[in-house]
Amino acid sequence: MDIEEVRHQFNRFFTRAKMQSTYKPYFLKSLLDLTEYENSTKPFHGKNWIKKLPGGLKVDLEFIASRFAFMYWNPHFKFRLKQSPAYPREDVHIYLILDDMQNMLGERKKIPKITVFCSPTNSKIRTRIISKCIQADVLHRLLKDCNIYKISNDKKSIFVPFSVIEYISKNKPLLQNAIDFVITSFLETCNSAPQIATKISEKSPISQLKNSIFDQMIRKQNKLCFYCVKRKINVQEHVIPKNYVWDTKPHNIVGACTKCNREKWYNLLPDENTFNKVLERNDEEWLKKIEGDLYSREAYHSQYHTCHSDYADDEFWTPSD
Repeated sequence: MDIEEVRHQFNRFFTRAKMQSTYKPYFLKSLLDLTEYENSTKPFHGKNWIKKLPGGLKVDLEFIASRFAFMYWNPHFKFRLKQSPAYPREDVHIYLILDDMQNMLGERKKIPKITVFCSPTNSKIRTRIISKCIQADVLHRLLKDCNIYKISNDKKSIFVPFSVIEYISKNKPLLQNAIDFVITSFLETCNSAPQIATKISEKSPISQLKNSIFDQMIRKQNKLCFYCVKRKINVQEHVIPKNYVWDTKPHNIVGACTKCNREKWYNLLPDENTFNKVLERNDEEWLKKIEGDLYSREAYHSQYHTCHSDYADDEFWTPSD
């Protein structure tokens, strides 16, 4: 396979691929890591699953499975994105498997390092991903859209020609952006959450307001926590969870004490009564001058209810004494 044919195959995928989930683009995104096999200055995890042969690399599907688990972690646990319009979020195979993995690891805010996904301890997790997600749903089907590898007879590995590796190496940033675009476009058909493209590209938003704006907010709150109105302000708190809005705007920020911030956690919404107080605060002239025409009370109220149905836990958080 020459470089021109490789280019043609990727173009076929980006222009003609039919998808019922995001497994296909995430499989391709996993292959991008192969460019680091011999060129990486950093530790390359999963190298034992790759074997150099005449004409290309033999890649064990455990390598793909480890990347699958790593890349799906944040969309599931951090952003709670649906992966298919046909199934509830919790019924997608990759999410069910990751739920079991999280139960073994214990709940955590941050994504585990790639070494965890490559660990012998999680071999059963990778085996399930291979069986339920890769072999069942993507391995053969992707070839119809992007014929850039060959499947071994035992269906446990693939052979990727050096021409494919070379093409990926020369075009990796472009390919990653294009794959992220495909993933985003699909997810937008089954999710109403904002900022999906930014979430998939793993670009973190500004997490804090400018000091000048927050200082003004603190004064308006008489230096007391917006929620309990008793303890002093220690943190900037996202009313609608940051992992849902993936943005930091004054209308969604209040000054909060450490206790309320911890109790609200990172995925809870305040109860309706508390949220109505935020709406009333947002109607004050000082905040209107800061937000200008970028803020809409109706849109913000709608986002609150959409977040509750699509993202937040069923329970609402109510400030305690």
